[in-house]
Amino acid sequence: MRNEYKLSIAQFNDTGRVTRPDGSSVEVDKISIEKDGEDVRVMSFDYAGHTLGLAICSCGKGIDEHELTFNLADGSVFYPAKCCGKAIFFEGDEKNAK
Repeated sequence: MRNEYKLSIAQFNDTGRVTRPDGSSVEVDKISIEKDGEDVRVMSFDYAGHTLGLAICSCGKGIDEHELTFNLADGSVFYPAKCCGKAIFFEGDEKNAK
């Protein structure tokens, strides 16, 4: 059974869980995220310092190394940017977000 939810950046918390609109939560590796019109599975999560090193958000603000990022099945890294409220994706070795 598949459930679809529209999530805000605030629903991704610092414990590797995502809070659903109904208040329940799920481990982030149990979800997929829509990226470029396709669903991509979240494989794991880690601190930005490990996945991105020094990185800049698309809004120009530096990403704190202790913020969580999410490793996707396509090899990219998803960063739920609380600084600007956007879903940011990093591809390959790219350290500046689009």
